Amino acid sequence: MVGILDYRTSEWTSEDDEDEKMIKGSVNFPLKTGPSQTMRDFGEPQPTPPKEALIVARKANWANELAKPNSPSRSLLNKTIVVAHCLRSKDRTPSFTGGYIRYVGKPRGQRVAILRGGFGAFKDVGGDLSKFYPSSVSVFMIQTNSSPQKVVNRKK
Repeated sequence: MVGILDYRTSEWTSEDDEDEKMIKGSVNFPLKTGPSQTMRDFGEPQPTPPKEALIVARKANWANELAKPNSPSRSLLNKTIVVAHCLRSKDRTPSFTGGYIRYVGKPRGQRVAILRGGFGAFKDVGGDLSKFYPSSVSVFMIQTNSSPQKVVNRKK
């Protein structure tokens, strides 16, 4: 089962065409671009592991987030694969997803991927997520640890 986590804010998810504003079945966890308290509380932006106190704090933040009945992340707990994206999936998506991997995905054995190129790339292939995987795995950055790691780079 695949879950899709969309980090775009309402300015990017409120296009007029209902079919083009979100990937079908995705959940939205709006995350502003740039530094924010949310990023500091949940994200894992550095490739080196954070200090123990920060790990404890972020673990508690994720536990509190997942305890909320309306949490977008909570709806992904039963998924075996989670794909995260924002508009381009360059900065905030890898940083924030690093926190999801460390505190949510890895403990549950989930495979977590970033949709490289983001929603723009998704629209470029006509809105067909199957065109990304498995035939063109190069568009994914598979993350299984706290730091991103490109594990495959196959082309069509």
